Amino acid sequence: MPQIFTGDNYVWKKMLEIKNLDGIIIATPWEWHKQMIIGSLDAGVKYVGTEVVLGITLQDHWDVVKAAKRIMHR
Repeated sequence: MPQIFTGDNYVWKKMLEIKNLDGIIIATPWEWHKQMIIGSLDAGVKYVGTEVVLGITLQDHWDVVKAAKRIMHR
């Protein structure tokens, strides 16, 4: 059953405490996407989707790619 996490800017971190979380969809302001994507991948979430861009800068995008590669090699 899907769950929605709302409240403050960091409530998404509570979501990452769920055991065996397979996937998430990030539908927040784009300024948060990089932090949420990398945090989710580092927490072991298998599938992470965003509604728009991964980050603000080109480096943000590379950081997301590097995080995804780390997860693939676990």
